[in-house]
Amino acid sequence: MLAFPPTKFNRNIFLFYLLSALYNAWFVEAIWYFYWARFASYTTIALMFVILTIVWVAAEIPTGVFADRFGRKLSVTIGFLSLTIGSFAVALASSSIALFIGGFAENIGRAFISGSLESLVYDDLKTQHREEEFAHTMSVKSQIETAVYAVAVPIGGFLYARYFRLPNMLMVVSLGFAFITSFFLKEIRSTKPIATGVSIRELAAGFHELKTEKLRPYVPLIFLFVSLSFLFNWGLSKPAIAVHFGYGPRGQSILYAIMSIGAIMAVRQIPRIRRFVSYFGGLVLFSLIVIAGYLCGALPIGAIGALPLIFMELTTTVAEPWISTMVNHAIPSAYRATTLSTIQFVAKIPFIAITIFLGSSLDRGQATIFHGSLAIVSIILLAITIWYAKINQPKLSTNN
Repeated sequence: MLAFPPTKFNRNIFLFYLLSALYNAWFVEAIWYFYWARFASYTTIALMFVILTIVWVAAEIPTGVFADRFGRKLSVTIGFLSLTIGSFAVALASSSIALFIGGFAENIGRAFISGSLESLVYDDLKTQHREEEFAHTMSVKSQIETAVYAVAVPIGGFLYARYFRLPNMLMVVSLGFAFITSFFLKEIRSTKPIATGVSIRELAAGFHELKTEKLRPYVPLIFLFVSLSFLFNWGLSKPAIAVHFGYGPRGQSILYAIMSIGAIMAVRQIPRIRRFVSYFGGLVLFSLIVIAGYLCGALPIGAIGALPLIFMELTTTVAEPWISTMVNHAIPSAYRATTLSTIQFVAKIPFIAITIFLGSSLDRGQATIFHGSLAIVSIILLAITIWYAKINQPKLSTNN
């Protein structure tokens, strides 16, 4: 069972859980790889992903500033509206151009939501002097997300076998309901006056916050992990590795559901893990697990490859609230959404650089070479980030 905090009812937290559930009802998770391939080659898909990710990257920081300046609730509402429109376009797509248009609207929507919803909830708790509950709230949120995901993914795989557009149609319904629900959020007003313009200095505020003493030692490691995680969760790698291990649409839908069940149990342990493991130690461990998963994706291990995939999914799920809690504790209210958006901004840049190579590797049947090379390079980068952290902060305690 989910372990909700033993406090009085809070509307924003309740809606936070509901919106997170609707956002993660990924009926298309196990089938999008096959759905998009109906209309384009993997090289074309990779090229579209690169362009769409550039759009997402370009929108991340401005939308974070928009949320900090004009309201997190407004940002979330715009985000879900854009997601709904984009999902509708993808559900009716009959060409790569339609997929691109839908993906464009979806990525703009994700940029508006990124960091805004979490910041709204944290500010709500802080005004009630309950900010210590945020880590628990994020843990419960992740449990709900993974539970919904575990139910939605196999449903999508089953419906895809009946009619290939049904999973995408369900996504439209889910996101449309989320858009309506977002109107009921309660904005926590800032004492900072609202201006009508956005300066270059404000756009760069997230980078400035990442240089603070509390965060600076972790920044390279955060970027490395989030980049690898983004490639796995939002790119071609996860389904490509699953196909390499012999899992098709139905097999992946069942596998992803199992992943989510394990993630639910793991996320519940975050508050307990934090008592014994530092932020730095946790991030190193998470990175090692994901890198090992990519290495396994280059090996001919067959159906047993489900195990590294499960561990990769579990790790990326646990790391999200881990990193979000760390940043929210370290950054002042006025710049939380901007800083979280900045992290997402930087983490997507490697995705842009290498995704097209993965797409062409898939069309040539060389995905295993790609994932093996990625694992080797990532190990080298991990060693460098650990060295950097040690230089900047020699003694990393459990509370850091």
